[in-house]
Amino acid sequence: MKKTNIAGIFRNKIQNFAAAMTILFAFGTVAYAYVNVTPSSINFGSQTVGSASASHTVTITNNGRHTVTISSVSDSAAQFSYSGPSLPVNLSPGQSLTGSAIFTPSAAQSYSGVLAFKEGNGSVISVSLSGVGTQGAVTAPSITSQPTSQTIIAGQMATFSVVATGTSPMTYQWVKNGIAISGATSPSYTTPPTTASDNASKFTVVVNNSAGSVTSAAATLTVNSASQACVTSSNSWANYPLSQTATGSFRVTFDATPAGAAIDGVTGLSFGPASAYTNLAAIVRLNDTGTIDARNGSTYTAVASIPYSAGTTYHFILDVNAVAHTYNAYVMIGSVQTTIGSNLAFRSEQATTSSLNNIAAMSSEGSYSVCNVALSPSPAAAVAPSITSQPASQSLNAGQTATFSVVATGTAPMTYQWNKNGAAISGATSSTYTTPAETTADNNAQFTVAVSNTAGSATSNAAVLTVTNPAVAPAITTQPASQTVIAGKTASFAVAATGTAPLTYQWSKNGAAISGATSSTYTTPAETTADNNAQFTVAVSNSAGSVTSNAAILTVSASTLLLNSSSSSLNFGNVNVSSSGNQTVTLTNAGNSSVTISNVTVSGAGFNAAGISSGLILAPGQAATLTATFAPSGAGSVTGSVSVASNATNSPDTISLSGTGVAVANHSVALSWSPSTSSVVGYNTYSSTQSGGPYTKLTGTPVAANSYTDTAVQAGQTYYFVVTSVDSSNMESAYSAEVSALVP
Repeated sequence: MKKTNIAGIFRNKIQNFAAAMTILFAFGTVAYAYVNVTPSSINFGSQTVGSASASHTVTITNNGRHTVTISSVSDSAAQFSYSGPSLPVNLSPGQSLTGSAIFTPSAAQSYSGVLAFKEGNGSVISVSLSGVGTQGAVTAPSITSQPTSQTIIAGQMATFSVVATGTSPMTYQWVKNGIAISGATSPSYTTPPTTASDNASKFTVVVNNSAGSVTSAAATLTVNSASQACVTSSNSWANYPLSQTATGSFRVTFDATPAGAAIDGVTGLSFGPASAYTNLAAIVRLNDTGTIDARNGSTYTAVASIPYSAGTTYHFILDVNAVAHTYNAYVMIGSVQTTIGSNLAFRSEQATTSSLNNIAAMSSEGSYSVCNVALSPSPAAAVAPSITSQPASQSLNAGQTATFSVVATGTAPMTYQWNKNGAAISGATSSTYTTPAETTADNNAQFTVAVSNTAGSATSNAAVLTVTNPAVAPAITTQPASQTVIAGKTASFAVAATGTAPLTYQWSKNGAAISGATSSTYTTPAETTADNNAQFTVAVSNSAGSVTSNAAILTVSASTLLLNSSSSSLNFGNVNVSSSGNQTVTLTNAGNSSVTISNVTVSGAGFNAAGISSGLILAPGQAATLTATFAPSGAGSVTGSVSVASNATNSPDTISLSGTGVAVANHSVALSWSPSTSSVVGYNTYSSTQSGGPYTKLTGTPVAANSYTDTAVQAGQTYYFVVTSVDSSNMESAYSAEVSALVP
């Protein structure tokens, strides 16, 4: 072991040593992804209204060097639809995603839209869509199911319906005894509560479309009278039996006429004759404040204030569910059925009653009569409208008309009211609406329709009307640019044109049309030198005319493959045994075509290489860094080489390697100092690789001797040492003067 001795306070001088160190920074370039969609526009041409076109293929290709995520797809018009793999989809470099688009027009007019693919980074790739809806053969209406005659009891309602075939849209108009019924414009019609005067009425319906009309056979309404017996109460119970004991769900109707304005009279259903209020289950009341209410369990209630008048007859309807012990109560105010209460509970004392066979009346103040009591099955609950086909947005030229339509389900009759920009359109009360001849002032107008019946209403989504001026012939604003490519590569040409959509495109090569090249961009197949100086043009057309672009010249040059290295040899110099040294060399594609590295081989003991893997592709001008390592296992000179094989014409590229392994010697620094003149228990020794510290303590506990040997030093490094003394109270002195030692 070699030692460097320092006597006294570091008596020996050690010369300073300087070492030079090289830091290599490797810089790369950011590669941006390029995503291409083919085609960039699709013109579906003419398509019969209501039928689907043939599908058109849409392909998205990742032409970049990084993976791209296609996160979602949307189409701006309901007449266009896209189908393809579930999204999101990750596209590796060179990978493609293929789907298809179809066109299903809902009206005879022009349509345009955009198919938008959204990338994971927020970018959007678009395909322009266009097509024209044409009207096919129109078939006049034909009735396949006639309205059927109905028999009901006075006070009930009757529903008539018809089924017809023919070309949509079809309109309906119901007629009673030869007179059109206002608002009865659906395939079914429900009457208001009937009276005896409606007996033997004839109902027909006229079905129309643009090809003609047809009138249904007449359905006869038979209205049987309800019981004409009346009971009158004046501070006493009056009972009248129902026609049978009622269970399950049923309806009871009756007419009540108060003699005064505040009679406090009740009418209710019971099992057997009633002699007390507690015998009644379902109850309506003309109360002493002059309004109508109904019993709900232990209290009377009403959804709104319903006043009544002396001498006026009111028609009441009780829809009872004896199984659930609940009922709904209504009263006819004029021709309007007004709800008193819904889902009301039987009176608390009759909470479990499931059979009712009597109607009872009691007036504690004044008198009133109950007449025309009728029992019938409970009608099916009305279903609120639900829109199953929304109005579609329309695009047209100024001077044309637009037709909007809606399809809704729900209990008939249903009424319709179309609105334009939130305002009701007078007379627009059927399931379809055709505008007057439009002007550009109506561009972006929004049309909605409210569909209503007795159970509620539903409002459609807004359909947007786009009104444009008549077609303008195409004009090219950006001509196709000439291209220069290497043999084996593709070339892309693009044109930009203005004019009224839809625009169609046809690319030609040397005057001959290219099959399938019908978008605003065209990418050639992989080119050969035989296509050098080929001329490409594109014709842009619409309904108003066409224009042909200038010719773009394609220049195709031969492919060159050349891989150069920044150095032909690497010398590692002296490297300690069991240590290692690194050197780098840059490989650059100096040709005009991509170079593929097939493998990297290394020869020579202790040499290795990293940083370039088999299959790495370098684009023209692109570089990669190869890191060579020398880790000698013994002393002595060593030579070797790195060989890089590729498809380059100068392959393989060989870099010679050399280096010398140097044996490692062990080193130490011996320190000694003069003893302290004070009373101390020992000394602490500190070292640093910087003059002035910070210092690292070398002794775990104070050492009694006035010497210390540091065996952890390294060759070629300068160390700085100080010493402190420690007394019996463990108090430590300040640092001694600093000394340095350069380890050879």
